[in-house]
Amino acid sequence: MAAVGGLSILLTLPLFIHAAAPASGGHINSMITIATFTAKLAALPRAIVYVFMQCLGAVAGGFLLRAGLGEAATVGVG
Repeated sequence: MAAVGGLSILLTLPLFIHAAAPASGGHINSMITIATFTAKLAALPRAIVYVFMQCLGAVAGGFLLRAGLGEAATVGVG
């Protein structure tokens, strides 16, 4: 089962990067942003803004997921 997940990511991630490239330069997640910074393809201020906004989007997505599923369905709720 893990091989199926790995293959699906291997096939779909390049498509997502290619689709998002015109809008964001292909920065799908923070690791891609950090990799482009270390390869000197992105400036430090731009990388900081991208990572901050990606984290902010993840937090907003988590809140929306919790609101949609309800508190009882979330993991770690006592």
